[in-house]
Amino acid sequence: RMVDTYVEKRSAGLQPASVNREIGILRHMFVKAKEWAMATSNPVEHFRRLRVQNRRLRFLSLEEIDRLLSVADGVLRPILVTALHAGLRRGELFSLQWDDLDFPNGVIRVVDTKGGDRREVPMSDTLRETLRRIPRRLDSLYVFPGKLGKELVNIRRRFLKALDEAGIEGFVFHDLRHTFASHLVMAGVDLMTV
Repeated sequence: RMVDTYVEKRSAGLQPASVNREIGILRHMFVKAKEWAMATSNPVEHFRRLRVQNRRLRFLSLEEIDRLLSVADGVLRPILVTALHAGLRRGELFSLQWDDLDFPNGVIRVVDTKGGDRREVPMSDTLRETLRRIPRRLDSLYVFPGKLGKELVNIRRRFLKALDEAGIEGFVFHDLRHTFASHLVMAGVDLMTV
């Protein structure tokens, strides 16, 4: 009953996903407390997660893509083009190395995937030309190097500035991946291929 009261009160001001995260933290705290003999039971052990309605799917129109690319600076623009034409996740983009680019066969070999698998992503003509024009730094293996040639960590400030200048709202970096997939589907590519 105590957990139900807590959930009711927290749900009044928070989204269900936030309440689920809090309960998850509490559950783990009680697991540790039992492990350390500081508690005898876990009151949130059998709590059923709240249903999360995640209906948000944001992608850019062709006109918005043009606006965004037109205001992106020289560092951000090739990153955006790669995300929009290859559908790579942020981590895959940032860890992309020159050896992963196979220009003769027109593919990007993605090694650092979320699932741990390798995959090959075909390069469009636009993507191939964009990647070829990136100046290769002698001090870095990365296509999009960060400070001191190391792996890029964050482009948040640049990205938010470009979104603001392009007048695009309610858009996050991961939505570039949604844009890639949505435009493939609209072009008639079947869902299994996407």
